Amino acid sequence: MIKIERPTDEFRPTPAFNARRREREWLELNGARYAGQWVVIEGDKLVSHGENAEAVLQQARAEGILHDDRLVSLPSRGDSLF
Repeated sequence: MIKIERPTDEFRPTPAFNARRREREWLELNGARYAGQWVVIEGDKLVSHGENAEAVLQQARAEGILHDDRLVSLPSRGDSLF
């Protein structure tokens, strides 16, 4: 015999996809300081930065960041980030 469980009346919403909200907020607040550089940000923490993308990524990997999508090129002063 198959037991069928009744659904509960309790609604449990799933967390909304934040699309890296903390990283975007960090960039809005601090991005101008690193204009013209490459940065790797995880959450609200700057992991590494510099003018050479490969070196910045290598340092981030040493810090445990294994995903290349964390690497961002910040525009030079005067250019818009978003």
